[in-house]
Amino acid sequence: MVFTWRGGEPTLMGLDFFRRVVSLQQQHSAGKRIENDLQTNGVLLDDAWCEFLRDHRFLVGLSIDGPEELHYRFRVTKGGRPTFQLVRAAARRLQDHGVRFNALTVVNRINAKHPA
Repeated sequence: MVFTWRGGEPTLMGLDFFRRVVSLQQQHSAGKRIENDLQTNGVLLDDAWCEFLRDHRFLVGLSIDGPEELHYRFRVTKGGRPTFQLVRAAARRLQDHGVRFNALTVVNRINAKHPA
């Protein structure tokens, strides 16, 4: 079974929520293999999050829409500040902790003109 956590920003539910989810999955799995995928912009990922994601073998999709000048066009904080450096730091943190992750890039009218 695969649980995919996305839509909005799932990390806003908090680490304790996901600890409970994993506990319930283990309790009710009846021997079935369970996998979890998490789609995030990575802004809230700290060391505790990364350790949890690694320990429970989450596959993380990190939202990044290209290099900085393309990414910031649509990926900003609630206050309108660019997030590229925050996402880049999240990628480094995931890498440092050995969390499996990939990139999710939304192709839009701006970055579609710069595929390289």
